[in-house]
Amino acid sequence: MSGARISTTAIVTQLGAWNVAGPAHRDLADALELLIADGRVPLDVRLPSERDLAVALDLSRTTITTALRTLRARGYLTGEARAAPVTALPYRASHRCDTGGALTLELDLSSAAPAALPLRIHRALIDAVARLAEHYPTHGYHRDGVDELREALASDFTRRGAPTRSEQITITNGALHAFSLSLRAFARPGDRVVVEHPTYPNALDAIAGASLRAVAVPLEPQGWDLDLLASTVAHTRARVVYLMPDFQNPSGLLMGNAQRRDLWQWAASTDVVVVIDETHAQLHIDGPVPPVNRTVHHGAQVVLLGSSSKTYWGGLRVGWIRGDRSMIDRINSARTSLDMGSPVVEQLAVSALLGDDAVIAERRQYLLEQRRHVEKQLKQHLPELSYRQPGGGLSIWADLGSPLSSALTVRSERLGLHLAAGPRFGIDGAFERWLRIPFTSTTDDLTLAIERLATAYHQLFEQYRGARTTRPLDTLVV
Repeated sequence: MSGARISTTAIVTQLGAWNVAGPAHRDLADALELLIADGRVPLDVRLPSERDLAVALDLSRTTITTALRTLRARGYLTGEARAAPVTALPYRASHRCDTGGALTLELDLSSAAPAALPLRIHRALIDAVARLAEHYPTHGYHRDGVDELREALASDFTRRGAPTRSEQITITNGALHAFSLSLRAFARPGDRVVVEHPTYPNALDAIAGASLRAVAVPLEPQGWDLDLLASTVAHTRARVVYLMPDFQNPSGLLMGNAQRRDLWQWAASTDVVVVIDETHAQLHIDGPVPPVNRTVHHGAQVVLLGSSSKTYWGGLRVGWIRGDRSMIDRINSARTSLDMGSPVVEQLAVSALLGDDAVIAERRQYLLEQRRHVEKQLKQHLPELSYRQPGGGLSIWADLGSPLSSALTVRSERLGLHLAAGPRFGIDGAFERWLRIPFTSTTDDLTLAIERLATAYHQLFEQYRGARTTRPLDTLVV
C-alpha cells in the first residue's frame, strides 16, 4: 500500500464547488473522478478517512461511503470498502453514454494541439532522411542539438529582431522538456516559482514534480500586473518566473511592447530567472503580431522556450531554449543525468520547416478558419457563454457564468467529449467558471464537439432548475 497521503484540506480545496444539483454521492464521485483522471490528485495516494471527509464536506458517512464505492467500481480507487482508499486509474477507460445509443466517435478537446500539415511534414522528413547520411560518421548524440537546427533557429531569431548565435541555443524534446530543464538548472527543491494565473497546466505539473512550489499572480482582464508580479517575487523570494506573453495559454492575452520593456528592466534589477514560453509566438491569426522577446537587457536573466509542436506538429517532439551562453551551459550541465540529446531526424526536419514561411502562413490560415467556425457554433448553440476573441493562439477561454466547469467536463465525458476543466489551469480549485475550448480540430469534429458541449451544458441547467437549493444559481460563483 502507498505511504503517500493527501490531506483533507487539499481535497476540499481542489473539489471547489463540486455539488452541482443532483444526488450528493454522485456529484462527489464525479468530482473526485475528474481530479484523479486529470492529475490534480496524484495516483497511488491515500485519501482521507470517510469520517474526516464527512466532517470537512458536511455530509453523512453514508454519502461518503456511497461515493467511494462508486469510485471503486469505476476503477479510480483500490482497496476494500473498509480499507484506506488509494487513488488509481482503471485499466480500460469506460465512458458512460447518456445519448440513448452507442457513440461512434470520441472527440477530444482536452488538448489544444493541431494535426500535422501532411504534405509539409512529409516533405521535411524526406529532406531530413536525405541529409541524415552526413551524420552517420558521428555517434549521433548531440547534447546541444545538431548544428543545422541551431543555426536555423539563430537565423530565425535574428530575422525576427533578436540577434542570436547558434551557441545561445540548445535543443530539447519539446517546450515542456525545456521548462523542466530550466527548473532543474535554476531552482532547488522547496524554491518558489511564480506563474500567471491561469497558466499552462503541464507547467504546474512540472513545478510540482521538481518539488517546487507554484505561486500564482492573477492575470487582469487586460493582461499582466507587473507591479504585483515584482512584489510577489520579492515577498516569496522566488527563484524562477514562468510567463507566456504571446497569446497566453489559456487566456489568449498578448503582452504589449511597453509592458515587455518594463518586464526586461525589472528582470535586470533582480536575480530571478524569467522563463518566457514562446510556444504561441508565431501563431497570430488576425490580431497584432507579437513583439520580439529580447533576452539581453542590462544583465536580465531571461531564457526563451520554443517548440515545433503547435506550429508544425507535436509528433516531431522538438523544442529549444535560447539564452545567454552561461545560462545555456548551466542548462546543458543539468541535463546530462537525464538524457543524451534529441533525435537527429526530427531536428533535421524542423530545420527544413523553419526556412519555409509558407508553412506558418498555412497554419495561421487554418487556425483562423477554425476559430471562426467555433465562434459560429458557440453563437448558435451556446450563446450563454462569454469570451474575449483571441487574436492568436489555439483556443478560446470561455466564461460559463457559474462554477460549472468540472461538472460540465464530467457530463461531457458521458457524451464522448473530453475536455480540460477550468481548475486544471489553476491552483487550489480556481477557475470553475471557466472552460478552455480549443479550435484546433477539424470542422466536422468541432461541430459535433460544440453540439455535445451544448447538450451537456443545458442538461446541467435543467438539473439546476429542478434542484432544491438555498442559493440562487447566480450566487454560485467562485
